[in-house]
Amino acid sequence: MSTSLTWNIITLERNNETGIVFNVHYELIGENNSINARNYGTCFLNPPDPYNVIPYEDLTKTMIIEWIKNKLGKQKVFNLESGVLTEIKNKENNNHGIGVPWSA
Repeated sequence: MSTSLTWNIITLERNNETGIVFNVHYELIGENNSINARNYGTCFLNPPDPYNVIPYEDLTKTMIIEWIKNKLGKQKVFNLESGVLTEIKNKENNNHGIGVPWSA
């Protein structure tokens, strides 16, 4: 099975009066069988064109993901996705440990 990458939107921060979103909390999830890795981040958006504001209730997940990828830029998106894929590969090869050396 190949590794899948999924961008999710955790929450949006917006101005309550205008509905304009200014910060996006997102996560990038990679999965390969039972092995997964995540990257969580936030992305502050540039103010929209005042003549082309999309009402808050008309925003879609796909639209917001496109906005954050554009804001982050191709290189940053590539680095985030590569990092998640590398983490999964390390876990598959047992090169990655997680936990603490003491009991609770």
